[in-house]
Amino acid sequence: LEFRRVLFRSVLITTKITFSYKVPGKIAKVDPDNGQLGTSVAITGTSLLGHGTSLTAVFLGDTEADITAQADDKVVVTVRDASAAKGADVTLVANTGALVVEAGGWEYIAKGQVTKLLPAEGQAGTRVDIIGSNLRAGAGKVAKVVLVGVEAEIKAETNDKVSVIVPAGHAKEKTGSVVLTAESGALITAKDAFKFLAAPVVFSVSPRTGRGNARVTIVGSLCAGGSKIAKVTLAGVEAAIQAGSSDCKSVEVIAADFGANKKGDVQLIADTGAVVVDTTGFTYLADGAVQKVTPAAG
Repeated sequence: LEFRRVLFRSVLITTKITFSYKVPGKIAKVDPDNGQLGTSVAITGTSLLGHGTSLTAVFLGDTEADITAQADDKVVVTVRDASAAKGADVTLVANTGALVVEAGGWEYIAKGQVTKLLPAEGQAGTRVDIIGSNLRAGAGKVAKVVLVGVEAEIKAETNDKVSVIVPAGHAKEKTGSVVLTAESGALITAKDAFKFLAAPVVFSVSPRTGRGNARVTIVGSLCAGGSKIAKVTLAGVEAAIQAGSSDCKSVEVIAADFGANKKGDVQLIADTGAVVVDTTGFTYLADGAVQKVTPAAG
């Protein structure tokens, strides 16, 4: 208790100011307790606002984090870029100036790095292996991969290799960044690491109708970074590629014995997985049938 006496115009005024100590805030859990740039971290506990109304800053070690949500029992922050460090303090700064600290509660792990892409160029359907280190950035898995601004399909992932299928996205050549996002939100970026090639195109299919064993020639700019065409389907039915006839400018196939009328797309798949589709397509004709021979002898 503090008593303050003030003399004002010969009148003595006495005021009583009361100050009380509150139970200090306490951090119960930091989840996760390690990560890197982009990691979303939930800090739970009691009186985290330091008996104030809000937090003005949160520090993980010496680096300030971005506050995305805050309440007296839970604070969520996003990690900024920092060098690897163990045993970093978690410090919450209230608008009153009060501090809530968890000593040694955070670890900056080594930054994930992309070292190479195989291949580093392609088009829709191309399978790309992203090689590097610590690609999960301390999390359980890589949750998202974006190639030049377009999200790719993840087929397999480990901490040092992520395999994706290139999405349809850019019809013309374009080079850009590869961005991996871990399930924790952590980000790994490789600048100018992948190139979309010009989209493949079919110039002609000849003939566009036929039955089983019909010989069909397909001409165009076909491979989108591959070296040859590995598979061809006519109206959804796989055709037999003729030996020595498949390159990136043309391919010759033998139509399967389908036996019925059917029209559909012509699809070619390169050895990299890149796909080109001709929607004008191919039409299977029903097998001919001899109904009558006149005369039956002669």
